[in-house]
Amino acid sequence: MSLVLAVLLAYAYSPADSSWSLVTLAGIPERAVLFAELAAREGGRAVVDLGGLLELSGQFDQAVTVYEVALNSAEDPLLEEWLACRITGSGPLDTLLILSTRVTNNSPATARNIRIRIPRPVPHHPYQSIEEIGGAFEGGEAEMNAFVPVLGPGATAVLPLLLHVRQEPYTYRPLSGEDITVFGGVGLEGLADMIRSIEVPLPEDGPGPCLELALALRDSAACRGLRLMVTGGLVRAKGDTLLFHAWNCVQNGSLPIDVSLFHADSMRGIAHCPTDMIPLWDLEATDGHEVSAFYSQPDVDLTVSMTAEFADPVTTAALLDLFPLFFLRGR
Repeated sequence: MSLVLAVLLAYAYSPADSSWSLVTLAGIPERAVLFAELAAREGGRAVVDLGGLLELSGQFDQAVTVYEVALNSAEDPLLEEWLACRITGSGPLDTLLILSTRVTNNSPATARNIRIRIPRPVPHHPYQSIEEIGGAFEGGEAEMNAFVPVLGPGATAVLPLLLHVRQEPYTYRPLSGEDITVFGGVGLEGLADMIRSIEVPLPEDGPGPCLELALALRDSAACRGLRLMVTGGLVRAKGDTLLFHAWNCVQNGSLPIDVSLFHADSMRGIAHCPTDMIPLWDLEATDGHEVSAFYSQPDVDLTVSMTAEFADPVTTAALLDLFPLFFLRGR
């Protein structure tokens, strides 16, 4: 082994131990990236690891190039999907989103005077801006409301909200392990210990436990004097499918902490903001719910749900025609 390689290994980094486990929470030494570049020349998994380190050190353009090289030779479908998400998440996002809230009356009685509540989308600076183009919802700073005056038996009301989202890939790294301004008296290592103490259930079919994990970390951090927000948003999956997800952000800021992601990919679980994760709301304003229905008829049974999709120009124009009273042109 050469002297240079021995020195690099002294930084406790190896290609098999990059973004898949906890190398260091504080930062990414330049020598670790150099070692990854050296190892990547041999191909294989080391190329993937180099891309991860470049992404986490804020070199997103270079990371995309490395991920594309790895994708061309990947044979594992799961690795291919992961690489595609990393390529997507390392590029800028400028898109229209349609959030569609559906309210269905499952009862034989007619439902009246239904109020639907969702949290108001908020921009996450410095890497994201959100513009409300319009829709069926209006309201104050923390929440938005829509009203359905009448909903017959078996009927469904669809309430849209159209958003223009601009987002750049961003990272807060490196962070100091003794950073008391961002993480209060807890510190970065103390925060990591809190996350590790939260048990993550095994994956099951259906919605994951991300909201429960975020609430658990919020409560655990509060006991240590650190105030965390519960943030809701979207994750871009295979084929640009949008899935709802929840994580934490440091209060009065946009720095993310994701318990579920931390356990799978510890370096990416704290202080990293790729564009395949799109934060939208502070879920504290609506008790952790993306959508809620309020009505006073005990004999009525309603179900509510929300979907999200990217809007193409044709769909957007059709919505503007269908809901002329809902969309606030020029806002």
